[in-house]
Amino acid sequence: MAFLTCSMFSHALGSNISFNVSLPTPSSGEKVCYETVKKDYGYEQGLPLVILLHGMYGDASSWSRFSSVDRYAQDRKIVAVSCSAGNHFYQEMPGGLPYVTFFTKELPAYMRSLFPVSPRR
Repeated sequence: MAFLTCSMFSHALGSNISFNVSLPTPSSGEKVCYETVKKDYGYEQGLPLVILLHGMYGDASSWSRFSSVDRYAQDRKIVAVSCSAGNHFYQEMPGGLPYVTFFTKELPAYMRSLFPVSPRR
C-alpha cells in the first residue's frame, strides 16, 4: 500500500487543495513479476477511483485516521482519495465555490493524470 499526501492548485476553487491517496501495491507476501502485477492490479486498464468526503469539522486525514480505508483499498485494489473541503458541505451555492465541479470533473481528471485510475465511471 502506498499512502501519499499531495497538494494541487484547483482552478475551479481558485486555491490549493490538500488530499490523501491510498494506492494499492503488491504486498510482501505476493509473488511479484511483471505479468502478475499487470494481471492482478490492472494498472493498464486503470483501477477504480473512490473519492471519500469527510464530515463536518473533518479534513483530508479523517478517513485514514478513523477508518481502515488503507486496508480496504489494498484488499479491493481501488484508489481511494480524500480531500479537505472545509465546512462547505460540497455544494455549489450562489456566491460560493464550485465544489461539485471540482469533485466530479477536476479532481478525477487530475487523478487520472497522476495515477493508474480508470476513466470509466
